[in-house]
Amino acid sequence: MRNCETERLPDGSQLSVWGPSVEASLRLEGGSLLRLRDITGYLGTGSPGPLLKKYPITREQLRELALKPELRP
Repeated sequence: MRNCETERLPDGSQLSVWGPSVEASLRLEGGSLLRLRDITGYLGTGSPGPLLKKYPITREQLRELALKPELRP
């Protein structure tokens, strides 16, 4: 994966963030997986409008979001 950064967290889970579009995977010790993806939109049936000119959040913001305890099962 391009621009991939992986870190082992103190609780044993593993967070990977990669780009150029920004995506993250948080693999928890129990085997659960949380995936996050920052996109500029999509084209095709059901598209809500034109694509955004840039990604809505940064890599660091996506990392912070993935680490929020409220998102863990």
